[in-house]
Amino acid sequence: MDKHSALLLTLSAYAIALLVLGIVAQRRTHSQSEFLLGGRALGPFLAAISASASSSSVWTLLGVSGFAYAQGLLALWLFPACVGGFCLNWFLVAPRIRHLSRDDGSLTAIQLLVGHQRGAGFRAPRLVAVAIVAFSLTCYVAAQFRGAGKSFAASFAGLNEDHAIVIGALVVLLYTVAGGLWAVSLTDTVQGSLMALAAVALPVMALVEVGGPEALAQGVAAIEAPGFSDPFGGARGAGAALAVLTLLGIGLGYPGQPHVVNFFMAIRGEAELR
Repeated sequence: MDKHSALLLTLSAYAIALLVLGIVAQRRTHSQSEFLLGGRALGPFLAAISASASSSSVWTLLGVSGFAYAQGLLALWLFPACVGGFCLNWFLVAPRIRHLSRDDGSLTAIQLLVGHQRGAGFRAPRLVAVAIVAFSLTCYVAAQFRGAGKSFAASFAGLNEDHAIVIGALVVLLYTVAGGLWAVSLTDTVQGSLMALAAVALPVMALVEVGGPEALAQGVAAIEAPGFSDPFGGARGAGAALAVLTLLGIGLGYPGQPHVVNFFMAIRGEAELR
């Protein structure tokens, strides 16, 4: 079997596996609460991996890698930024969101913020919140599909990027509509585990390939791009501080991601949260 056939077979099996998980999740989805929040019954493993996969998705595997390739050691600041965002979410946001959403029965982040009341006084805040979420997540999801399309097109010679995006979008749409948050949790856990494996295995393999840490350091130092081997990107003073703070600021966006916050609302109990 040639490389192209092996990749195509692997991708097809992967897509079928995701759809099967969607069907499995559909069997335990019988109410609005189960569709939107998995019946508030997510265990620690599903919640943790799903939330991480949802917030780290394609921008981590492709975007961060591309940023490091283009900017060099400046990309190191993305690590404390992401870990800081995770800590902010899990230690400060998650316990409060879970408690508040259970107390008032909220099923979405917007419901939690605006409340359940009807009337003119609540219509404007609700519409503003919906508009922000719809605009932001449309851009975010579009970026995920674009990243997936680029990956597929690069892996399969002759596959059109637009066709790849449509195929990926259909698979995601089908399993999400079929099983709601249960389906998303199961598929995200599978995909998040694969992402974690790739994020560990690929750098290790690359490090071995270049000859170890010393050879890597020498190779980075030999690159002639300005500021490539400088963790501040060649900037100094206020410019360096601004560059670092800009990257660290990525972590501050994590609590504002409704597709991640929903997983906090869906966790089964305090023990699972810990």
